[in-house]
Amino acid sequence: MNVLFLTVGDKNLASSRVRVYSHLPFLREKGVKCAVLSYTASWRQDAIISGRDQNLLIRMAGRAYSISILVCSLLLSPFFDIIFLQKIALSRFSVFLLSLLGGEMIYDYDDAVFLDKAIDHILIKASCVLVPNDDLSGHSKRYNENVYVIPSPVRAGQRKDRGNYNADRVTIGWLGSPATSGYIAGIGNVLKEVKKAHKNVDIRIMGADRIVCMDIMGVAAIEDWSIEGEEEFLNSIDIGLMPLSDDPVSRAKAGYKLLRYMGKGIPGVASPVGINTQIVKDGANGFLADTDKEWVKKIGILIRNNGLRGKMGMMALETTRVKYSYDVLSPKLLGILESL
Repeated sequence: MNVLFLTVGDKNLASSRVRVYSHLPFLREKGVKCAVLSYTASWRQDAIISGRDQNLLIRMAGRAYSISILVCSLLLSPFFDIIFLQKIALSRFSVFLLSLLGGEMIYDYDDAVFLDKAIDHILIKASCVLVPNDDLSGHSKRYNENVYVIPSPVRAGQRKDRGNYNADRVTIGWLGSPATSGYIAGIGNVLKEVKKAHKNVDIRIMGADRIVCMDIMGVAAIEDWSIEGEEEFLNSIDIGLMPLSDDPVSRAKAGYKLLRYMGKGIPGVASPVGINTQIVKDGANGFLADTDKEWVKKIGILIRNNGLRGKMGMMALETTRVKYSYDVLSPKLLGILESL
């Protein structure tokens, strides 16, 4: 079986890294011949991840790069059994050519792309559609009956120093990007109240926009994101946060941030929105919190109770191993490819 993956970005872009690149070792081990082309130039990805403005020249160069990758995909597509489109909103004509020249087509997307870009024609044309949650599944089934829910998987393994549940200090963390900074800024008052009530608490924030989060700069340093830095960051925190607003964009999210915490044995506190309500069993493998009062209360419970934090962390880790790990979801992806 030959599969051409046309991804929206390279390994530095979370959705591409998680939903394509990290599956490749398993697929290749099972005999699948995989080729990958990244639709977005690395310099544009860096600007997107960091939240930097892109001048006209950069945008034009990036567009030319994407067109060249699309042309390569069209030329290569006759030699592949399956064309796997990951989150790219191609034009109707481009999709028609790919489906005409290549084999079966899979479309994979992990957030509400359709709110900004037209993808309905891709959903209709695809042999099947892959999504991470029921919200996107419901939308996709309006256009395609072959929809599979494959959550965004994580590597399940304990935090390096996870045995130290009785540390004098507790570190709360949020992992994100400039584009999602509004979520952590939205609980700025919660973090200030938590910090005021618990003198043994440190707060670390990675990837947020410094300007957006200026109101919480008094309780956290905003750290730049990197793949290597993310691992160090996760190994340093005891409680993970995933606040969301209840809107179509948030309900379409894959819960990956929350799963990253849990995959390290870190209990999370999350908003009861979208897939979060399926991932978290409130009071068992983490907490769900809606109002500011609930956020302060439940974060406080985890800060004060080392034993409960450890127990929840172990249950969170087991949840990811059983339902959201590559060991479980890569074979599911392989089965879908083989069925085509």
